[in-house]
Amino acid sequence: MRPKKELKKLAEDIFDGRVFGTWDLSKGEENLIGMIFMVAAFAPEKIPEDTVHLFEYMENAMPRGVNGKPMFMSCRILTKKELPIVQENLGILRKLREQYRRGQ
Repeated sequence: MRPKKELKKLAEDIFDGRVFGTWDLSKGEENLIGMIFMVAAFAPEKIPEDTVHLFEYMENAMPRGVNGKPMFMSCRILTKKELPIVQENLGILRKLREQYRRGQ
């Protein structure tokens, strides 16, 4: 498991739109995972069992995409243990944004 500081930074990067992950796919688009994250298609055995999401930084996207989605030759994983920490930090960021918008 990554350190909490790193997961907090990941949440910030997701919030700021610097990261694309499988959480960005709509229902029914799961079939695109192997085209978006090519390692999932070509080396599925390298993805650990406890993986809940694949993601990568947009700066690593290939010049072309598929069906309006980016494509990556690499990917990172988010595990079951890491997910709640990232979700908690995303919740904090969303709450802060709402407070800001309301002028509080």
